[in-house]
Amino acid sequence: MDRTVKAFMTLSHIKNRDIAKKAKVSETWVSLVVCGHRKSPRIRSYIAEELGKEVSELWPEDSEAA
Repeated sequence: MDRTVKAFMTLSHIKNRDIAKKAKVSETWVSLVVCGHRKSPRIRSYIAEELGKEVSELWPEDSEAA
């Protein structure tokens, strides 16, 4: 589980359902992305936008590989 992303979401009072509604996907799908079980650039983008951060700040390991 990526605790950094989850911690930022908790501190910002953003829930998986908030992201799911905006992205028109299930809460489960958002949870899978947050926990690192799935990689979805689109969902990551929604999460980063809601948190006011860059995707590369939240998932730096993917930025380093590119």
